[in-house]
Amino acid sequence: MWSFIILNIVRPIVKLIFKLMFKLEAKGLENIPAKGAVVITPNHVSYIDPILVGALITRRIYFMTWDEMLKIPVLGSIGRLFGAYPVKLEGHDRLAVKLTQAHLKAGRAVGIFPEGGRTISKKLDPFKPGAFRLSLRGGVPIVPVTINGAYDVWPPGQKYPKLTGKITIYFHPPIYLPDVSGAELKEYIPGIIEKVRQSIISTLEEKLIPDDAKIKSV
Repeated sequence: MWSFIILNIVRPIVKLIFKLMFKLEAKGLENIPAKGAVVITPNHVSYIDPILVGALITRRIYFMTWDEMLKIPVLGSIGRLFGAYPVKLEGHDRLAVKLTQAHLKAGRAVGIFPEGGRTISKKLDPFKPGAFRLSLRGGVPIVPVTINGAYDVWPPGQKYPKLTGKITIYFHPPIYLPDVSGAELKEYIPGIIEKVRQSIISTLEEKLIPDDAKIKSV
């Protein structure tokens, strides 16, 4: 019942508001599997990223989200409505990992920001291995996601978001993974990280592309 309300009442309203405010546009939504476990990995540029992505996807998605963000009045409540659950950025948050594993085992869609937190440098930050380790352990497909425009709407250091802007979100084709564990994880993770990273960079706005990626493309 609660998921029905979120997906069929709350989500369309929030999506309409974002469309009016930010001209929110989605490309490649057909790449989100309609059912079954999937890990969605967007770049992270603003506090509203989980809500933006959740407002566009027609299935329930559970976002691993910085615990301090969920303490922000109103924004934190909306984030929780859209399935956000807290993770501590410092150290290894075993509870968040266990909850993520439970969601995936139940065949749900989970969102994890591979950078760990919002970019402060304005560039795409290096990826942490957590999302990829969880995906490989269950052979769960990954859908890379590129968020453009949200950095300008709510950049680091700005207390409140702007009320206008242009945000475009690209959902890339799923990357299907083998089910591996143990020592094999170390062998697979670097290649998967690079594949997801390149998918995100392929449609990333120029100013967010890290310098090392620009060097590779020359």
